[in-house]
Amino acid sequence: SGSSDNTIKLWSIPSSSNSNSKTVPKMTSVASFDHHEGAISALKTHPVDNIAVSFSYDGSFSLLDLESNDVTLHINDDSNNEQFQYLCGAVHPDAIMLGGGTNQGVLKIWDIRQKTVAVNLTDHSKKGLTAVDFSNNGYHVGTGDAEGVYRIWDLRKLKCLNTDTISKDYSSINSIKFDDYGSYVAVGGCGNNGSDVHIYHSKEGKLLANLS
Repeated sequence: SGSSDNTIKLWSIPSSSNSNSKTVPKMTSVASFDHHEGAISALKTHPVDNIAVSFSYDGSFSLLDLESNDVTLHINDDSNNEQFQYLCGAVHPDAIMLGGGTNQGVLKIWDIRQKTVAVNLTDHSKKGLTAVDFSNNGYHVGTGDAEGVYRIWDLRKLKCLNTDTISKDYSSINSIKFDDYGSYVAVGGCGNNGSDVHIYHSKEGKLLANLS
């Protein structure tokens, strides 16, 4: 779990001996990471077992070894810009690339082997990129921003396939998620009139359902 106090904790959840018990097993903190200097904005699992990835409002991201409890990689991006922040993050299924959404409306896709930015996707609102998800086949990435605009990108051609504003009343997209096959994408937002989830065909951009 990641917290606004800048720390990450690894928890042990004991298995209950009584499956019919209504008592919630007590979780125990077995490790803590306190290397970030800002609140944790995203915490993701990595395709490699026992690795987690953290993104922070301090403008950095890290790879965490959950067996040794070591920080195996820590990159502080734009360290000279105190206003730079990562608002969200995701891990590409190839385990090599990471995507971090910034408060400047940019999706930075990192190659963690080379420790360099492979590409910047820049067409979102300057108010911040607030949600990101990669499709399981690795071909597409979905992004959402603080003004309620979502985009689906083709990573092979580095172009936007489709985009929509989920509602003019919405202040932010909080979550975006592909289905297992990358055919559909769910976009969740909240605003002045409540919150709901829009389901789109990811390639065609057609709105299929609105769950509110």
